[in-house]
This record gives sequence, C-alpha cells and structure tokens, in this order.
Amino acid sequence: MKTILYQIALGLIFLAACRKNDPVPIPPDPGPEQKLEYVWSSYLPSDSLVLYTSIDPQINNGAVLFSTTNGSSEIVKSFNKLTGELNWEWSDNNYQRNYLNNENALLVNNVLFLGAKHTIYAINAANGSTRWTYTWPAEVYGDIYLYTDGQYLYHRIMVEHPKLPAYDAYIMRTPVDATAPQWDTVFIDPADTHSKRFKSLNFFTRTDGHEMMVGVVDAAGIEDGVSGKTSLFLYDLTAENLVYYKDNAMPNGAFLNPLQLDQDKVYVLGGWAVHAFDLQTGEEVWTYQHATPGDPNRSFASGDLLLYKGNIVAKNRDGIMVMLDATNGKKVWSLSETGSNLGGRLRIFKDYAYFTSSNNLMVVNLSLGELLINERPPSGNWAEGTVAIDETNNLLFYNDRVSGFCAKIPE
Repeated sequence: MKTILYQIALGLIFLAACRKNDPVPIPPDPGPEQKLEYVWSSYLPSDSLVLYTSIDPQINNGAVLFSTTNGSSEIVKSFNKLTGELNWEWSDNNYQRNYLNNENALLVNNVLFLGAKHTIYAINAANGSTRWTYTWPAEVYGDIYLYTDGQYLYHRIMVEHPKLPAYDAYIMRTPVDATAPQWDTVFIDPADTHSKRFKSLNFFTRTDGHEMMVGVVDAAGIEDGVSGKTSLFLYDLTAENLVYYKDNAMPNGAFLNPLQLDQDKVYVLGGWAVHAFDLQTGEEVWTYQHATPGDPNRSFASGDLLLYKGNIVAKNRDGIMVMLDATNGKKVWSLSETGSNLGGRLRIFKDYAYFTSSNNLMVVNLSLGELLINERPPSGNWAEGTVAIDETNNLLFYNDRVSGFCAKIPE
C-alpha cells in the first residue's frame, strides 16, 4: 500500500511540475542505444487544449525560446538555456489557430519576429513584451517565412488582382529596429500567364558596396497547357534595379528551394537536383541530378542544402545525404539511412551535421560521411524542427512538439 501511495505521490509531483512549466528531469538512459547526454527538458503545453507544435528553438544570449498553443492562443516561452528555468511567457491572445511551428520564427537584434498566417509579431526577446503587431489586409496572402539582411526584415506576400485569377508577388521590408512596421515595397514580380510566389531569399554585399538580394520565384500556370516554372533573380537593393531574371532556370522546383551563397556562385535546391549558378550573371555552372524528375519518393521537396568546406551537403526524402564538390557538382560521398523528410533545416557545427528526420535526431560526421547518432527523444515522441546549437556551451536544443530538450554536443 505504501508503495502505491508513494508512486501516486510521485505522479502528482510530476504533473505539478509540468503545469508550472518547471524543468522536468530527463530519466536515466533507457538503453545502450541512447548516445546523447541530456541536461534538461521542459514540458511546453500549458493546458489540455494544446496543439503540439513549436517554433524552431531560438537562442538569445542566456536563453532559448520555444512555443506551444494554450487553447487557441499561441504561446512563446523563454527558458534559461543552462538550467531550463522559465524566464517569461508571451501570448498572442488571438484565440485563433496561428500554427506557430518550425520556421515561423526569426531572431534579429534581440527581437523575435513571428510569421503567423496574415499577422506578424515583433517581440522583445529579453523580456517577452510585444514590440508591435501587424496584420495584412484581407486581399493580401502572406506566408510564415521571414528573412533579414541584418538591417531590414523582409516578408513575401501575394496580392490578388481585382479582375484576374492570378497573383502578383511582392517583397516587402521594414527596418528591424522600428518600433512600428514601416513597410516599403522592394520588388514586384507581376503575374502574366503564371501566378507568382517568392520561394526563398538571400543577401550579400557586392565588391562595389552595393547591397544585393538573390532569390527564387515559383510560378504556377493559370492557363490551359501552361506548366509551372521556377526562376532565379538578382536584385540590386542599393540601385533599386533588377540585375537579371533567369526565367525557368530550374524546370523542377521544390517546396522551399533553399539558397546558399559563396563568393561567386549561388546554389539552389531544386525538386530532384542541386543547381549551381554564377552569382553575378545567373548562368548555370553545373547541375547534380539526384533522381528522375517526377519520382515522389526521391525528391528534394522537404530537403535542404548547406555549404561545408568547399562542398555542398544536401539531404532529400529518399533517406540519402550527399556531399558534392562545390566547384563541379561531383559526388564526394553518399550516405543512406538518414531518414526521409527533414523535420527542419540542417545545422553544421565542427564538422558535424545535426538534424531531425523520420522523427529521430541525427548526427552525421561530414568528414567521413558516417551516421553517428540516430535516436528517438527520451520521451519516445517524435523529434521535430531545426536543431539549435549553442557553440559557447556545446549544447544542442530541439523539441518533440511536446517538450523542449537540451543535450550536450557529443565530443
């Protein structure tokens, strides 16, 4: 009887800790296959009506930020990154499903920006106070993805034509440090036979000092017999003019088309290929064709690519990660069994790639092309989102949609 009462008491203490959002101790290693050493975890939901999602963890000085849903309001929580102690909690008080998860968040200059449906929130990441809130008009279709060049916040929107079943694509921006948004139209890609949607953006400074923006625009046909296409463009932000627009540069687009830049090339992840273009001219340099276009099981639709020591690391949904020579696109190595769809983006730290895939956390040695860690979170739930890396304290952070985790980076 005493044993039963003791177990009940422990259970009540555990539930109380969850409700107060105090750190929940990680249980001992469940078995020899558990390789990561966990420091703390924290149960994220605040009530029974939670929607199990979280933004990608954001590291801000001594804190790490996660999110959850409280009833129908979105919640952001700041935790001490070393101990898991709760610092502050923010709510949009919207009482509508905004679905904050994965790449909704962008942290710039101590301001957390959240892209949610048609609304953007700017939050003081130090104390959780709302800096500003902006909702686009009803005829504007925004998205959750936000970009920055360090000075401005960029947002992609579509605006419906009043008389045509098509959409123009807009890139808008506002100063990061503005106390209220001051939107300025940067670039418009008008709909013609295709509706337009910007897919990804990146920024760099040219040798002459001009601030440049490179991006991908996806187009869906709006007339019978007109197929979709994916184009590449370069825009001079300083001179306010279009440098080039390579129509249908990538015939087979992808869900995100992430970009990477080096000094003279832009690398783009297509639907079934990795493309390299001359950054200044937009001319194709090489293409690595990973699989036959149209194959649903081998596409890069939920993939990513990163630069690593003169190479490109790319991951797709057939469980294969490849390293390509960035100069010519030749394969350096190929690694199978790295999971199918990525839960977030790839992260690289000290010759290792960290990511969630097929509901597990994975670590790959990029020098050798070897999978070192492939494990489920200690909770047994599904690993989600992008892994955040604290390089100062050698810690990593991720979530399983229910709890936020902190673990030591393996030596």
